[in-house]
Amino acid sequence: MLTPGALLQNRYQIIDHLGGGGMGDVYRAYARHLGNKIVIVKENRGGDPQMFQREAHLLAALNHPNLPRVLDHFIEANGLQYLVMDYIEGQNLEDAVKQHGAFLQQSALERMNQIFDAVNYLHHQNPPLIHRDLKPQNIIVTAEPKAMLVDFGIAKQMASGQQTAPGVRFGSPGYAPPEQYSGGTDARSDVYSLGATLYYLLSAQDPPAATERAYGKMIPPLALVSQGETINPTVTPNVESAIHKAMALNGAQRYASVQEFQQALNTAPALLPPLPPPATTRAIPTWLWAFLGAVIVAAALFGVFIGRLTNPASLPPIPIVVEQTVLVPQTVIALRTVIVTATPLPITPTFTPTPTPTLGIGSTQISPIDGAEMVYVPEGEFLMGSMDNDAAANSNEKPQHTVYLDAFWIDQHEVTNAQYERCVDAGECSPPNPTKLYMHDSYYGNAQYDDYPVIYVSWNDARDYCAWAGRRLPTEAEWEKAARGTDGRIYPWGNAWDVRTTRRLNFSDKNDPTGPSDTIADDGYGDTAPVGSYPDGASPYGALDMAGNVWEWVNDWYDGNYYSSSPRANPQGSSSGENRVLRGGSWYLAASVVRAADRSGNDPVGRGYVDGLRCAQ
Repeated sequence: MLTPGALLQNRYQIIDHLGGGGMGDVYRAYARHLGNKIVIVKENRGGDPQMFQREAHLLAALNHPNLPRVLDHFIEANGLQYLVMDYIEGQNLEDAVKQHGAFLQQSALERMNQIFDAVNYLHHQNPPLIHRDLKPQNIIVTAEPKAMLVDFGIAKQMASGQQTAPGVRFGSPGYAPPEQYSGGTDARSDVYSLGATLYYLLSAQDPPAATERAYGKMIPPLALVSQGETINPTVTPNVESAIHKAMALNGAQRYASVQEFQQALNTAPALLPPLPPPATTRAIPTWLWAFLGAVIVAAALFGVFIGRLTNPASLPPIPIVVEQTVLVPQTVIALRTVIVTATPLPITPTFTPTPTPTLGIGSTQISPIDGAEMVYVPEGEFLMGSMDNDAAANSNEKPQHTVYLDAFWIDQHEVTNAQYERCVDAGECSPPNPTKLYMHDSYYGNAQYDDYPVIYVSWNDARDYCAWAGRRLPTEAEWEKAARGTDGRIYPWGNAWDVRTTRRLNFSDKNDPTGPSDTIADDGYGDTAPVGSYPDGASPYGALDMAGNVWEWVNDWYDGNYYSSSPRANPQGSSSGENRVLRGGSWYLAASVVRAADRSGNDPVGRGYVDGLRCAQ
């Protein structure tokens, strides 16, 4: 076991031991080069090194705001592997309930909706990732507040349509479904655990273990009276019913997916605050009710009289007399009540809200953190990759296939030096290394180049920047759709290589005399160009510089054969690999590389003089 003060890689200093997990021992440590706390997972001695490495790659591929990031993976002199991850500062939900009691329904759903999104993201990996240990203790709420899902010690990948084999660990009693003890698990297993977690938050009671429930122990109701006391009066019947369905012992009777469970919870009607219990009262005699009714009528007539004295024109000349029956406890009193119709009040103008603009091609928004302008890419299908008969295409671009993507936003321009410098100043990004330009010694940090794309950033740097900016790296599919639209065009602007007459990109093909054009003159930059310098090269959605200028990191692991097995909807790339994908070519490389379908990859820690980024949301 590592002792406090131990130093790893000459930069990670152990603070204390947090406990053990399925992957290994977990430590809190201090990253001396970053100046912040981190978590280190140390491989168990005698464990399976290949399994640990696979788990490390699996976690490194994840990119979600409610999941901790993988920062480093290394092997020490003792031959053991170590994984470095974000340290999440905050209070776990189990401790929060023990300290403050059960959550109000609205507060619980606000926290859990973030976790639902994270688990849904895991389930949509390829293959899906089943957490298998969802519980309040593994959900930490930060000061923002932001709910973070931690501890992937027994997470398992699941091949499409198959179940995972039983694991060595079974999860936590009360939160693990029965199939986790006796057979395979699938997405519905996490649905059970999410339901049990929400049950705990709303009741402050541990859910009974699935094994106990199999022998007849029932889940007590949440909102109804139990043993004379109301457990949680803020819980609506619909939410209670949804939780009980999610915790069905038979997986086939649960919600089929996390989205379905989440939708059932969030479409439940809000519950009004409970009325106070009725006060103890004495019965009022009938004669007293009659007297009170007469007093009310007299007061009304007196008000009419005063109103006529102060504003005679406010009353019509003839009052309307009607028979009114007033229901009161234990008696019915018939009263003749004078109803006076006053002059109508001025009609208040009807408020007509400004209609929300419909999002579509041409819609833009500004990021509040770094000021980046983003363009909107609507949901729908597009053609990804290159046709088999395309002589210019590489094998890793084939076969061309139809892909459906949900709607998303993507930066109109590549991230600039000035934008990236703000992240560095905030302590969230590492400075580019080196800081020079290909043809000049001064680039990053020189105000002359503030509007130029940042370069010499690794994939890890790009991921950190997008996370700081409240966004993420685009998937490879998102990047390609944003670059070429839906019709499978070769370049962002179309199929014609007409850049000799219209400058559409920052590129010189002097390194590729066999390219589409061998006579493109230098455009005067001889290196990177200010972002947005070529509006005639815009994509169908208005994204600029998606051909040429600098390579752009995307989130996916690189796999040269991925297109042959890529899922049709929202592909996330290979689940593991050695390199991360780069797209878009650069100002320096061959002309064939600036095609919208061209794919390349590089080590995620590598930094190059033509490597930059843009973010998505």
